[in-house]
Amino acid sequence: MTYIEDKLYKGTVKTFNGQFGFIKSELGDTYFHKSGIVGMTIIDKGDEVEFKVEPSVRKLGSSQGFDIALIGKATSPIITLSKPIIGALKWFNEEKGYGIIGTPENTDYFLYKSNLLIENHKLVTGVILIFEEKIAKGKKAAIHCKVANEYEDLKLAFDYLSKKDNVIVEEKGRRGNKQVSILKQGAFQILKDKEIDNKLKFIMDYFQDKLSNKSSEEQLRFFNFVKNIFENNFKNDSISFLTSFFSQHSEFLITHIDLRYLLWLKGYIQEKDLYYISQEIIKESGYQLPNIFEKLIEPNEQETVLNKFLEIIGNIDIEEKYSRIKTIANLKELDEEVKKLFLNSVYSQSDIERRYRMWLEGYTQEKDLSYIAKQISKESIGSYQNPLRKIFETLTNPNEQETVLKEFLEIIGNIDSEEKYSRIKSLSSLSELDDKVKERFQFKVFNESNIHYRVERFLNYLQFTEGDKHQLIINLFNKLDITSFYLFCLELLNPLAKINTHYYHQGYSYLKIYLEKKDYIHETNNKYENSSIFSYKGILLNEIHFETKIAFFKTILSYIEDNLNAIEISTKAIIETSDFNLISKFLKTFHSYNSTQIQICSDLQIKESNIPNVETYIVDMCDTPQLLKFWVYNLIEYFNFNTYCYYYFTLTLEERKVFNKKAKAKMGEA
Repeated sequence: MTYIEDKLYKGTVKTFNGQFGFIKSELGDTYFHKSGIVGMTIIDKGDEVEFKVEPSVRKLGSSQGFDIALIGKATSPIITLSKPIIGALKWFNEEKGYGIIGTPENTDYFLYKSNLLIENHKLVTGVILIFEEKIAKGKKAAIHCKVANEYEDLKLAFDYLSKKDNVIVEEKGRRGNKQVSILKQGAFQILKDKEIDNKLKFIMDYFQDKLSNKSSEEQLRFFNFVKNIFENNFKNDSISFLTSFFSQHSEFLITHIDLRYLLWLKGYIQEKDLYYISQEIIKESGYQLPNIFEKLIEPNEQETVLNKFLEIIGNIDIEEKYSRIKTIANLKELDEEVKKLFLNSVYSQSDIERRYRMWLEGYTQEKDLSYIAKQISKESIGSYQNPLRKIFETLTNPNEQETVLKEFLEIIGNIDSEEKYSRIKSLSSLSELDDKVKERFQFKVFNESNIHYRVERFLNYLQFTEGDKHQLIINLFNKLDITSFYLFCLELLNPLAKINTHYYHQGYSYLKIYLEKKDYIHETNNKYENSSIFSYKGILLNEIHFETKIAFFKTILSYIEDNLNAIEISTKAIIETSDFNLISKFLKTFHSYNSTQIQICSDLQIKESNIPNVETYIVDMCDTPQLLKFWVYNLIEYFNFNTYCYYYFTLTLEERKVFNKKAKAKMGEA
């Protein structure tokens, strides 16, 4: 019969091998190729279809079917499997019509195409199949094989909830093989085309049939699997399905609080346990905390949870606890009033270090000024950013600033080290420090400074200070004992003594201020009839006024000679401390400055001042073990071989080596 173009014909699939076949209709048998099937429609022998006809592209004068659409599946005889087995298709050769089915028990079954209950079903590697076993020619074969799609098939898949369920199958287009989960792939395959009501019925029926009398561990494993399979594979249905599913098992969830918490967090149920949420806040990763408080929107519930959380963690005395609290406090989902109450409670149960951090990082206004002072004395100041700046950005009240700085100075004591000096310099450079507070702080610094520690550093520092510099330096000079003043003067005068040196030193103007207060300037100017000897850039720096330099230096030496008794008293006071390190430092300094004085007097061609011999004081006042050490370290010349040998045992091994070498040389000279 001749076909009519664009007419829609109806017929029954007579044969189909997966590639081509024939449709029986009023036209007789019409050839068709699989490319003529509409979309992804799967057709089998006996199915009712609609189709159109067009000229054949393979055989001139013939026709072929196209636009083939399924309108009714063939009804097959229902075969009930007495011992059904579930497995995954490992591979299948369409042309040869056979393949292999594997099971998680590592048993393989040979599958002939003729043993498929639905003919010409397109078999994909990894598809889950249901079949029975038959022994053929000594080998295991699969018969009555069908694609898993029914409730009974789902039960077979779910039976693998608590046992190994993987089958290794071939994967085309990729090197190697892949694993297929009978449980996951089977559940997905069976449920994917079902309406949500049928999905729910399948799951509920299985729970009633197989798990209602099982242990809670098995039930929990099933609940978690159902949750995961829907979240991962049926996202569109997951909320409505899981909400319906879990609402019917509220009694079960009461005794499985961990699952109930996860379901509440996902929004599947509204019931929650606030105490358990408090426990989870301790363990949850930081990114999960916002999700908790997005769900926990009632302020009273937030407050209850956080109070219980603080009860659980106890004292806040380690960084891990404090970091968790900061994460919570920074949550925008947290009610502001709840946050305020929470931070107050946190402060009350924190150790002093965490309280300080809370104040510094803006979580509280409460503060401990004494502890802040201690931190100022310990903070590292070697970094690019001055960490002390953050403290005084937060500590803005001038009275509190002054209290903290006062306690800081009490903590560090004498300013006699590089570290202390650097710390004070960092503090003085802070623009956040109140001007009046800074001025009083600097004044107190000078009062507590040890002049034996690099006086010039303080002079350099002083030139950057604001306020009455003259008063500060006068206060410093007046505080010095005569020994320190002697050493300080030599330090300042050394460069001035060099005849051919044009030198400017800020210390010169400070010395001028002090001497002016002592009337030395007026006295010297009158004596030498020159009113500009002590001018800021005066003739002391000028080579042609050599006599004036001599006069200036003689004035200083005269003052020192007039106070020899005071020098002796202060020197003895240092020795009487019996502090070896202090006396050693003093001896080194004094010897150095005595050498400086000799050089100055030589350059200026004047007589040296009558400074007492410090070594005499040392020998008179120190015991023999101390003298022995001073001699070993080249701090004194006094040598008594017999008494030194008697206390030889007091020396360290290294000191003994030095003693042996020096004593040998000394005895050789004798």
